[in-house]
Amino acid sequence: MLLGVVCAAAVLVAYSNGTHQPRPRTVELDETVLVAVPVHAGEIHLWIPKPPNLGEQSVKLLEVQSPVPYRMTADPEFGNETLFLRAREPRARIIEVRLRYRITRKPQDISKGEAPSAADLEPRGLLAINDEIRRISREQTEGLL
Repeated sequence: MLLGVVCAAAVLVAYSNGTHQPRPRTVELDETVLVAVPVHAGEIHLWIPKPPNLGEQSVKLLEVQSPVPYRMTADPEFGNETLFLRAREPRARIIEVRLRYRITRKPQDISKGEAPSAADLEPRGLLAINDEIRRISREQTEGLL
């Protein structure tokens, strides 16, 4: 019993003096992309972005299941990796591609990092932040900090 009290006290002290460091979090993510193929399509090109490897995030593409040939490419503007697929005269009406990733996120301490560049702060019109996204964000990060 005394050992349990001592351990609990040590944990409380660690949290109260700021020495507690949140742990990295690893998840496996399955992504399914479905593409409706138009009738009489001669050739289909499809780019599927891969989540980026950054200082606080590492991403490993574990598996790709695709009925058509694919290769990894990089976006010339930002260097982001994409999975590129080309289907010549596809017979299927739906192309289904399944990807499996292992993603590890490390805690971020923005007080120690570089300031974001002006380009990073510019809106690009690609974000959808609404009440549903806020709700999901709160649920997924509850208790992490």
